[in-house]
Amino acid sequence: MDVFEMIKFHEGFRATPYRDTRGVLTIGYGQRVDELSISEKLALQMLQVKVCNLEVKLAHIDWFGGLDSVRQDVIIDMAYQLGIDGVLGFHEMIAHIEYQDWSLAANAMLDSDWAKQTPARAKQLAAMMRTGEWPEEPK
Repeated sequence: MDVFEMIKFHEGFRATPYRDTRGVLTIGYGQRVDELSISEKLALQMLQVKVCNLEVKLAHIDWFGGLDSVRQDVIIDMAYQLGIDGVLGFHEMIAHIEYQDWSLAANAMLDSDWAKQTPARAKQLAAMMRTGEWPEEPK
């Protein structure tokens, strides 16, 4: 046994935040959340894991598999922000996606509380849904 194994044994692992015996918000192996800082490299790795998990879960949804890669990325971006259940709540958008009516699907995206809460993101993703193309990079 080394010090890492000993601490792991004593602390136990928790994947989600919890309050320790003193009420301090903690995660992992007893790491206080208020003391956490992560590198951009670790944040990118966490992003990659989450996106891969979303792709695997979304792949089981019939209409998702029929989308081109740009429109799949739109749905993945929305699911990253809203969760898969949040995206599945866009019933009108999904109905238009199933009929490949990209313009009406984009309109349905923009006619939502989500678009009011994050308007720049919603406008960009709706444009991608409408055209099936990535936006031009700023010059």
